[in-house]
Amino acid sequence: ARFRRPSPCIGTIHSVAPIFRAACRRGVGRLKQSLQTAQAPISMYGSYTLDGLTNDVAGKDLKDLILLIADDSDGFNVALDILQTRLQADLSARRGYEPDLIQAGQDLLQRIPFGKDVRIDDRTCARVAEICLIGPAGASVVETIVLLLKKSLLDCSSYISGHRKLLEACFKFQAEATLDTLLVLDPLIAPGHYFDSLTFSDREVSPLDSISCNILIRWCDKDPKHRYIQIAQIITFTGSAPEGLTVWSDQARALIDHTPDTISVLSIFVERFRPTIWSGSRATQMQACIGLLDTLGPDTTPDLLTFIAQERRKLLEDIEAQRHEEAGHGRRRYERFE
Repeated sequence: ARFRRPSPCIGTIHSVAPIFRAACRRGVGRLKQSLQTAQAPISMYGSYTLDGLTNDVAGKDLKDLILLIADDSDGFNVALDILQTRLQADLSARRGYEPDLIQAGQDLLQRIPFGKDVRIDDRTCARVAEICLIGPAGASVVETIVLLLKKSLLDCSSYISGHRKLLEACFKFQAEATLDTLLVLDPLIAPGHYFDSLTFSDREVSPLDSISCNILIRWCDKDPKHRYIQIAQIITFTGSAPEGLTVWSDQARALIDHTPDTISVLSIFVERFRPTIWSGSRATQMQACIGLLDTLGPDTTPDLLTFIAQERRKLLEDIEAQRHEEAGHGRRRYERFE
């Protein structure tokens, strides 16, 4: 952030608020001057979210102010809060969103500082994205957002779990653009680690769950040799039946039904039956998935039947070994407390 001299006039949120109120009456010129001359810490401008102070500011003026705040190295979250507050006020008052504010949101979302020493408010980003990513213009904005996120995932400076709500919004309104950007990799990039970084634990809701099966299959069919396998690595593949049984998720079932290479897709799911992150008994979770192999329908080919029989046998062996390991671990832990 730029160096700021302490200002005798602007020291607290309460002392900044009158300036904001004056800006509502006379325009935001004074605020812009304050920002350009660094009269106060950037965090002080967060008080612009209070008491409906932005409600009467023209969209173009507010857009200029928001982007000027975002130019500061510490200003992204402040700018995001100001914009989200105004958009929420417009929604509550049943006013239409001003095009300048939609543009401000699109510009701001393309500046998200993924992987930097900034704690990004995922929910606020998602709320802004849900308003500003709609329509054809939203696709190019999503491409930029996801490219920035992808870069931070590849260099391990960011984790996808911290941006789940934002990704949900991207998938909800621009599913194919998000998939194109997130999953299509440069040939020089090893896909294994990257696709591992896109998975969520069984206790988390994956952003991909919001994609309809029709859109997912349409995207996969553009490059069926590779895309069905890519998607199989990261979607949620299980669901719960009313009786508490483990069943295929709708997305997993759609992949199995439409892929030209059922064995390759199914082999990825079977490997995922052996969780690498889990709570409770890993053996029990593996056991719950075996029944999925018996629900593939009457059109199962002889090759697929052979594959299923082999994988079932391997799974049962792995489950038995896992139970022995868990039992031994339990005994050792019990003995330590005796």
